[in-house]
Amino acid sequence: MKNRERVEHLRGTGVLQLASKQRKPVTLVRIKAFDEFNHQKKTEKRHMKQIIDGLRYDTERAVLIGEAGWNGSRDDFHWWEAGLYRTESGRHFLAGKGGPMSRWARSVDSGGTSGSEGIIPLDIEETREWAEDHLSLEKLEEFFPDWIKDA
Repeated sequence: MKNRERVEHLRGTGVLQLASKQRKPVTLVRIKAFDEFNHQKKTEKRHMKQIIDGLRYDTERAVLIGEAGWNGSRDDFHWWEAGLYRTESGRHFLAGKGGPMSRWARSVDSGGTSGSEGIIPLDIEETREWAEDHLSLEKLEEFFPDWIKDA
C-alpha cells in the first residue's frame, strides 16, 4: 500500500507542512503575511468607549493595569482577551472581547449566543478577584498595594 501524504496548515503558525507516516513533517511554506498580520494583531490596541449608567468608560483616557486572555485557539467558544483599566475617578472596568461561551457573549435573534466585545464595569470585589486571578504579583503590588497584607 502506498504511503499517504497530506498537506496541512498548522493553525496559528502560518506554516504548511507535508506529512507522511514514515517521514517527519517537512515545512513547505512559511507564510510571510501571517507573521506580519500576527505582529500587527498583537501590537494594535482597539479603542473602546461606552456610556453605562451615565458613566463614560474610555480605554484611551483610563490607565491600563494589565491584560489577560484565553491561551487556547480562537476557534474555541470560550476564548477571550481583556484589559483591566482604572478611570481617573478610580473606577475599574474590563475592556475586551471573546467567544460565544465567554463573559463577552451576546444573545442573537435565533436564540443562541455570539462572540462580542465591549466594556464591563467592575465593583471593588470583582476587580480584586479578576486582578488576583490574572495579574502578576508585581502588578498587584504596583496598582493595589492597600489590598496586600503580610500573612
